[in-house]
Parts: sequence; C-alpha cells; structure tokens
Amino acid sequence: MKRLFLLFISLLIVYSVFYDLKHGTLPKAGEPAAEEESGIPYVEVSVKNGDTLLSIIENLEGFPEHVEISRIVEDFMGLNGGLKPEQMKPGKTYKIPVYPGERSSSLSISENH
Repeated sequence: MKRLFLLFISLLIVYSVFYDLKHGTLPKAGEPAAEEESGIPYVEVSVKNGDTLLSIIENLEGFPEHVEISRIVEDFMGLNGGLKPEQMKPGKTYKIPVYPGERSSSLSISENH
C-alpha cells in the first residue's frame, strides 16, 4: 500500500511538471507576473467562429484609424499572455484592447493599473 501511494505521488509530480512545461502556468523570466499591470484598457469578449481580432474591434467600436495594426496586435498579445491573434479559438474569452478615441459610449471597459 505504501509503494502504491508513493507511485501515485510520483506520477502526480511528473504530470504537474509536464503540464507546467507544456502549457506555461508560470510566467516566463523577464515577463510581468500579472497581465493587469499593462494599463491597456480592454473588454473581455467571447470569440465566435470566423471572428478575427480586427473584426471584433471593428464590431465593438469601429476601427480605430488613429492606431496602427501592429500596436493592436502587440496590445492584444500583452493582455493575453503572449497569445497571437491567429491562435484565438472559438468559444474562448479573450481580452480585447479598446482605444478610447473612437469607442461607443455604451461599451463598458475594464481598465487596470
């Protein structure tokens, strides 16, 4: 019984280490531990099939012409732990950056400092 318990604990530790290395539950060295420290205003959106980062932003607030696409992508990646926009999956919720210059007044924004 003692050996079975030790085997179970060993397997649990190996699985935990594998999961952490594979999925990155710990922040990478040099990255801030909390995404909220970025100070970028955002709204959380559940992605539907066929959505892209730019189509979501356009549907939320109209396309912010005063912001470069590269900045939109960088802000998205900063809010979502380095995830690239093309890696978004339908049904999941992501933090989408908003740009105060041209947004709808009915949009609720979470701004973290």
